[in-house]
Amino acid sequence: LNRIYPFKSERRLGPEAWYEKIAFQYAGSARAQLLATDTTLFDKETWKNVQYGSQHKANASMNFSVAKYFNITPQVDYQSTWFFKTRDAMFRFDPNDPDFVQNDTIYYPDSTGYLIVKDTVSTGVVDRELKDGFVPFRALSASINMNTQLFGTLQFKKGWLRGVRHVIKPSIGFSYAQPSPDSYYLREQFSVLYPDSTKEYNRFENLLYSVRPTDIKQANLNYSFTNLFEAKYFNRKDSAEHKLKLFDNISVGGSYNMAAEFFKFSPLNISGNTRFFKGITTFSVGASYSFYGLQEN
Repeated sequence: LNRIYPFKSERRLGPEAWYEKIAFQYAGSARAQLLATDTTLFDKETWKNVQYGSQHKANASMNFSVAKYFNITPQVDYQSTWFFKTRDAMFRFDPNDPDFVQNDTIYYPDSTGYLIVKDTVSTGVVDRELKDGFVPFRALSASINMNTQLFGTLQFKKGWLRGVRHVIKPSIGFSYAQPSPDSYYLREQFSVLYPDSTKEYNRFENLLYSVRPTDIKQANLNYSFTNLFEAKYFNRKDSAEHKLKLFDNISVGGSYNMAAEFFKFSPLNISGNTRFFKGITTFSVGASYSFYGLQEN
């Protein structure tokens, strides 16, 4: 569905109202998938694991200005993916199966005796069977961002360099996303020797649609600064002034998760690029800085 403005008036007489700027967009798809080789196409096991489902994505946003110079963009995103077959188990193994565990004889150094212990031959095989049943995956997030532009200019009347221009585009925003429910995960034994050993798995792994649940609550304060540098020089050949981009952009940005218990600051990412020889060569730089140091030991 193309972006629409459901509240926009077709017979407006005065200025545009704020609610007329609300935009809505939707995308939906349905898929079915059969995985098989030419020799297993008609096997019962092949058709047992046929996957089918659908995915829906909706977005509502708007854009308006405050005091003429500040652009504010609130946005809400919703995703609902419907699975009719999911994983009920990630691994399959039997501690008594010799394909997984075998006895290993360990002799004492003084050759006075020995021990027989169980040794892991294989950690198990991935369970390819899918369980029938409708399981929806839902994710909801919201954000609001504000950005503006600041200009700085230096001009020179004489010499080769006639001017330098610096444009700063600061942006600050807030985004929120709820953690996924516990039902989206499988907690299973991952060692055949230790029944108490468990690990958490995503039950939607390697299915029809790629979805990624998260157990982290996000209340991020996002910030970024994009810088553009331009110069103006005088060319004696044509006696005219020309513009030269020194750096297309130098960006600095990161986030602060107010809902996290530890390590609230994300790494500070820095990147930039510029072009040489009329765009034939592009030079890029990048760096990342962590606000947290390494602990001893």
